[in-house]
Amino acid sequence: MTTLEISGLALQSPMRAAAAIVLWLAGPVIAGCGGTTSPGDWQTIPPTPPRQFMLATELEILPHPDPNSSALIVRATVGDSLPHMEWLPSALVVETDRGQELDVVLKPFACLLHEHPESPFPFTFEWFTCDVISLATAAPLSAAEIAQIETATSGDSLFAIQFQEQPGAQYWFTIPFGKEASAEAIRRADTFSFVERAFRSTNPPSCVLSDQVPPPDCPPWHLVASVRFSFVAAAPDTLFVSQGGWARAKYLQSDGTLRTATFDFPQVP
Repeated sequence: MTTLEISGLALQSPMRAAAAIVLWLAGPVIAGCGGTTSPGDWQTIPPTPPRQFMLATELEILPHPDPNSSALIVRATVGDSLPHMEWLPSALVVETDRGQELDVVLKPFACLLHEHPESPFPFTFEWFTCDVISLATAAPLSAAEIAQIETATSGDSLFAIQFQEQPGAQYWFTIPFGKEASAEAIRRADTFSFVERAFRSTNPPSCVLSDQVPPPDCPPWHLVASVRFSFVAAAPDTLFVSQGGWARAKYLQSDGTLRTATFDFPQVP
């Protein structure tokens, strides 16, 4: 199983093709409750194409809050909840002093469903992670069963919790981004006899979880990406930078205006 570190996904540049769709590769042969299924029978779930927005504040590129992380946080703040309500990603380019350009997907910090119209904001909505689903199972899954879910959902296993005082476990999988993509991934996961229930993974902010009266303010409408970096020759989805060098994020707004932000790396003696 893979370790969780949300990062920007490779995507065609928004300046060249903002509506490009990333396709995930199909996996091994799988068996669902309806019998053996070949990889070709599970068509790849397409993510929602990115859309460009107008930013309400300056574009930001920041160090990761974990001091041991080799990642940068890119954050764009929009003026309203449209990307979060409509489950819409966006896209930008990050370039480095080494001459590398990396295309990155920006995701709403949470995606919303209008489930409780009688309640005041923010309790009007259910808040979810836009590209993660969760599965409840009666027993821990085998490696083969995890691979079957990955193939069916066009996703990757993220992490799991095995219950100690009752049978069963809960699993989380990253899937292609989007409301329709998550609904389809859940539908497919539910076809397996070893899955008791599949559902979207919740991600409520502190303004929803807090028991303070009145509750704290909800965060701004951020679009966020975490991008790994390295000071040595890097993998295709990792920024290759110099010590003492820089990384620059470039975001093309919906009106064609380019917004930029630069992060300077310290020179290590």
